[in-house]
Amino acid sequence: MTQNNIGKVIRFLREEKGISIKKLCHGLCSESMLIRYETGERLPDSWMAERLLGRLGKSMNQIEQMMSPKEYGNIQLQMEIGELLEREQWDETEHLLSQYEIYASGKVQQQFVWKIRAFSAIRQKQHEKAEHDIRQALNCTVPDFEPGQIEEYCLSGEEVLLIVMWIRQQELLGKGKLEENCRIVLQYMEKHISDDEEMEAIFPKIIYIYTQFLLKQRKKEEALDWIMKAKRMLTVAEKTDGLLLILQEEEQIRKSTGEKELYQKISCQKHIFEEICRMFGYDGESEINIWRRRKYYGLYLMPEMLVQERKKLQKTQEQVADLADLDQKTVSRIENGVYAPKTGTLERLREVLEMERSWYHSRLDTEQFFCLEIQKKITRCLSFHQYDEAEKLIGQLEKLVDGGKRENRQYIRYIWTCINREQKKITPETAIKNCREAFALTRREEMEKLDGILLGRTETMIVNYMARQYAVMGDWKRALEILEKLKNTYENSKVDLRFHYSEIAVIYSHLSFYYEKMDDFEKAEECCMKGIRLDLSSGRMRNIAYLLMQYACIQERKGKTKETVIRICSASYYLYELKEDKYYMRVIENHLREKYHTGISMDCISIPGKSKPTVNKLK
Repeated sequence: MTQNNIGKVIRFLREEKGISIKKLCHGLCSESMLIRYETGERLPDSWMAERLLGRLGKSMNQIEQMMSPKEYGNIQLQMEIGELLEREQWDETEHLLSQYEIYASGKVQQQFVWKIRAFSAIRQKQHEKAEHDIRQALNCTVPDFEPGQIEEYCLSGEEVLLIVMWIRQQELLGKGKLEENCRIVLQYMEKHISDDEEMEAIFPKIIYIYTQFLLKQRKKEEALDWIMKAKRMLTVAEKTDGLLLILQEEEQIRKSTGEKELYQKISCQKHIFEEICRMFGYDGESEINIWRRRKYYGLYLMPEMLVQERKKLQKTQEQVADLADLDQKTVSRIENGVYAPKTGTLERLREVLEMERSWYHSRLDTEQFFCLEIQKKITRCLSFHQYDEAEKLIGQLEKLVDGGKRENRQYIRYIWTCINREQKKITPETAIKNCREAFALTRREEMEKLDGILLGRTETMIVNYMARQYAVMGDWKRALEILEKLKNTYENSKVDLRFHYSEIAVIYSHLSFYYEKMDDFEKAEECCMKGIRLDLSSGRMRNIAYLLMQYACIQERKGKTKETVIRICSASYYLYELKEDKYYMRVIENHLREKYHTGISMDCISIPGKSKPTVNKLK
């Protein structure tokens, strides 16, 4: 799904839920503007689209975005402001916020400004100012809100978080009823938020605040029930925002109730994750991580894509302009991000550049949101080796989506190839042949000739799976060549790697393994470090345990002491235990027992090497 059909999706979801136009747009935009969005007459910007979808209980992260440099620049500013605030650099935060405020023309952007000022006040324990600033933030999109009237509103996850922030500050000032109001908010969420990603972003954060109150009231059993629900949600989703704080609360309760074995296990898990965050320069215990909403959608820049496609064909701006019946200055302005082209202009450029696919990258070309939810379930099934269930789901999806769309045929063919290969129904050679045919549905050129071209998510996954098959066949060199090109393209893009997390995270994981097999330990270690840093900066924990295990293998092959290898393997084990991944827990236990005649160590880990994150862009 892409942003060019977002209006139809919003209308479908609104009508499905029986929400009126007036209720959905209240505080955000006029009724006439929402109608224009729904009919496709106007495209909402990313902030408005995200908020409208959020109010319909859905996450924006399923939809891939194509942005102008100006819009992307504002998102970069938001990210930098959050990072400065986390490091308690108040003056720098205020300076950058003042710059952002110049462009904060919409209500959602203005709300962000007030929210950051409230964060700053909270960190400096200025509770009255914090309450005032949160109220101002709420008034931007939810004017005159009162918790007892919550059902009268259509709220997004971001607005729900602001409400909980406000409730908490009122409690600190002796004005509110935190327990009663939190229960009201939790009931609202259960009733109205149907998307897993949206719930994962909100629920644990509210639980952290709620359980703090319950613990003060000595309601340990009830607090622990809520904490375990939040912890389970975060670990299953492999998200880290607020995880250390949740583990900290569980650790305190287990200690106070005398549950020695559980206390020891949680302490190890917490300590390992805390140590990893510290070594890579991240403050996992900062409450800013509780209130932060990360953007996980795929993001592309129109000027960057146009330049890449033009250079691929070795055409000049003048040649493209002549063929598209445009002025050369217009093409130049589009490539420099000065001019945002209209739909007709984009279509002419697509034809001139011989593109088989739409400008809008998409895994599935559909207006039905539940198809994206099926796609997400398929990804999870493949991750957990549940191939029979994945087979049922892809069969169901195949009947629902339009088979005439190239992107849909490509995705379905790729998934069937994965399922059949993992079940050993086809050979690596057949899998490679199928991958090439799937890739050709959206690209005329062979994938080896697309050096420097930023691919779509499915295209990247196809290339990565092909590299895996070459590795299975023992052709490590070819697997490396393919993935190195992909890695370099993403790292050289103007877009922050976090907006291509799914693609680049897999590339780092596989490259670390391939480099190790080719005895290039330095590059293997580098990919491990980049992968861990990417996960932490993205609020994820999908690959950290695996990359630690891979790092231990590298140290083992380099002849490091067995104590070093055991410590790192044990760290990986505790993170897998946190994720309840028993398969890899057994793999590590067996390796330590057979190789070193020992078990899991409770010593802290120590990973040598510099691990400082960059602020603006991950490299």
